[in-house]
Amino acid sequence: MQRPRHPGGSLTSRTDSRPTPLVVADGTAAHDGAVETAALTSLLRRWLAGQPPPQVADETTLLSAARRHRLAGTLYHIGAPLCESNATEVRRAWADNLGVHLLRVEALGRIWPAEAPPPLVFKGADLAENVYDDPGARQARDLDLLVPPAAWPRLATHLAAHADQVERPRYARLPGDPPLAIGLRLGSLLVELHAHPWPPHRGGPDGWFFWGRGRPGRLGEVPVLFPTPTDRLLLWLGNQAKGAFTADLADLLDLALILRGCDDAGGDAARAGLGLPWAVARRRLGASGLVDGDGGAGAWARLIDRLLPPATAARADQPALRAHLIKGMLAPPSAWPGLALRAAATARTPARR
Repeated sequence: MQRPRHPGGSLTSRTDSRPTPLVVADGTAAHDGAVETAALTSLLRRWLAGQPPPQVADETTLLSAARRHRLAGTLYHIGAPLCESNATEVRRAWADNLGVHLLRVEALGRIWPAEAPPPLVFKGADLAENVYDDPGARQARDLDLLVPPAAWPRLATHLAAHADQVERPRYARLPGDPPLAIGLRLGSLLVELHAHPWPPHRGGPDGWFFWGRGRPGRLGEVPVLFPTPTDRLLLWLGNQAKGAFTADLADLLDLALILRGCDDAGGDAARAGLGLPWAVARRRLGASGLVDGDGGAGAWARLIDRLLPPATAARADQPALRAHLIKGMLAPPSAWPGLALRAAATARTPARR
């Protein structure tokens, strides 16, 4: 697979030791502690706008930020102008992302039963294939698949027999809650099989909703479904709400690209019961510097935003109590009793999704 052409031009190498200083999104020169993420967000912002990338004054800090935010391969994808050694590094990151993606696709073809319903491919692999149109551009941890809830128990049992190791769900739950996901280790690869994209006690659309609306496609040799553009947004919002909004710049770049396929993002989110996560997401996307943001949001969204790390921070685990608080605040009030019970049941364990 060749790297497709994208806005921002082709990757070039340069040897000029006196590049033009980087100018960040607001037109001021980046300096001091802000330079690391400012350089990265400026490059990404210009690429999103279809503008050529600026030359980078300090490639060391740029690459450090890209590594922390899982965006090294993305720099190759967008055609970042880097010196030869750094261009080689981001090209290698892109190739690694692509290679692991293809290995997961090949593994899926080996283990997926022909008589099984087509899985809905969502999160990382879907975004890589359909939003970036380049699996090398996006670093992914695993391959997430969603199947009809009624088919999940049989498929989970079948696929577990092919796995080298089975990982049980880590989300907060009561002893009587049925499992809703399973992780399948195939060597170094991880495939996750879901009956629902998040625990139903959180509220919002369930597995039947997303699977029934999926659009047919293929992943390698396997017939699959992919989310509609609207559902891609809802899945992003629900996943962030489930995980207490531990979004880094890679996640927010995903969101900026997802929104290009949405005509009524706010309305779609509200109708799905995800209006508050949408308000927080819009606020954080604007604060990241990737796109213009008006900062507008209700008091509840502003409060949640103040509890979170800066929008340009890399992913990091939240303290357990704060994580449970944020996840509860992001859920509809009808879900609060169930969330409180499950949080209490897992209070002595690390924060779970």
